[in-house]
Amino acid sequence: MAGPTPATAPGSVRIAVEPSPTRRRTGLWLGLLGVVAVGAVATVAVVASSDDDDTVAVATTTTIDGAGALDAWQAIVDEVDFDAGGYGSGGEMASCPFGDLDEWTANAPESVADVVDVVTGEDEYLEVFETVLESDQQFLVQCLYYDERSETQVGIAITKRLDMDYRQELAEILVDFDVVYDPDRAYAGGTLVSYCANADPESAQLTFCEAGWYDDDVLINVFYTDEEARSDDAATWLQASLPDWLQDLEGADLGDVDVTTVTY
Repeated sequence: MAGPTPATAPGSVRIAVEPSPTRRRTGLWLGLLGVVAVGAVATVAVVASSDDDDTVAVATTTTIDGAGALDAWQAIVDEVDFDAGGYGSGGEMASCPFGDLDEWTANAPESVADVVDVVTGEDEYLEVFETVLESDQQFLVQCLYYDERSETQVGIAITKRLDMDYRQELAEILVDFDVVYDPDRAYAGGTLVSYCANADPESAQLTFCEAGWYDDDVLINVFYTDEEARSDDAATWLQASLPDWLQDLEGADLGDVDVTTVTY
């Protein structure tokens, strides 16, 4: 690999490649839902109200179409030979398809910006890998940035949506965490989910906060760790940045992303 694997990254769990706990990662991206993209932006208002399924609607005039970024995600995944051998295989990216760290975090609120300041110029993990979901095969594209001790982290990740209940999967994946959810919100033609997952202080896991947006086809997610991390900050950041992230992903140059297959 290009660099060390963080001991506990909140965005994902890599395929099991060795018994070492340094390969373990935790968070929503343990293998759920999917990627997203901006296509045509329609002026369809979402009225602030509550749906029958307790999903709260957030007022917006933006509807997001994920088809373009889904195609970009698929093109990146197709560059990886997941049957290359070893304990497992995945991909390394030369650059993040969402842009440089300072670009895709440009609209971050203060608590996230403080984390970005800490990890800027430190380590990064730009990877494509198969998640550990037992129920279905799933591939994740993730850009993760972290400090020398792997204790301060920020990341963005995408994957194709699976046909499964979102909250049920989170409950199974985050069984070792005390999870505090915000109400799910209807937003931009999809659903916005945010929460903080509090780790047992005696464990090697990290407490993190996360926000994601998904529709019937795709999902995008951001996460960060910090003592001051807040789920509402993650949600505010996602709402402010979602169109830019998806447009950048859709327009990413595959040659610049430069995916290389690696084995573990």
